[in-house]
Amino acid sequence: MNDTKKEFKNSNTALESKIKNLVKILDGLNAHGSLNLDDYTIITDYLKGTFPEIKALQEV
Repeated sequence: MNDTKKEFKNSNTALESKIKNLVKILDGLNAHGSLNLDDYTIITDYLKGTFPEIKALQEV
């Protein structure tokens, strides 16, 4: 694998990790009632549409 492909793969892995962490935070806020359900739905629907490979999003 050439350097450009390695960098791209590493970049994607880092981005996916950050998105998964964001989802965990959103899920935690939602579970504690600290996040408006409409806002939670808008954000998670956007993430699901933009990053369909991320399975960490929980259904409310």
